[in-house]
Amino acid sequence: MEMRVLVSFDRNHHAYGDAIARAIEDYRPHLDVSVARSQSFAVELSRLRPEVVISDKPKAAGKAAAWVELTTDPDPVSRICVGGRCRRSRNPSFDELLAVVDEAEDLSG
Repeated sequence: MEMRVLVSFDRNHHAYGDAIARAIEDYRPHLDVSVARSQSFAVELSRLRPEVVISDKPKAAGKAAAWVELTTDPDPVSRICVGGRCRRSRNPSFDELLAVVDEAEDLSG
């Protein structure tokens, strides 16, 4: 089974989410990457049960191996949780996002 990644940002930043999702698909084509609009996020989260979530929303209860809360505020500190361990990162790079995806894939293995 392919690992599922869900990307979602509010409507003011949906292009940002779309770009992240496309880049993950380009670099990790074996993954199942989906984009959810903000208004359908909760439904898609429940339906897809992704192993990785990259969003502007705070971590929700669930079984996701990794959750990246990318801030869209002027404060560039984001929260990254993988395998139950959380840390903060200032303006995480795309390489850092890919590393989180890879780590979650190893955990889901």
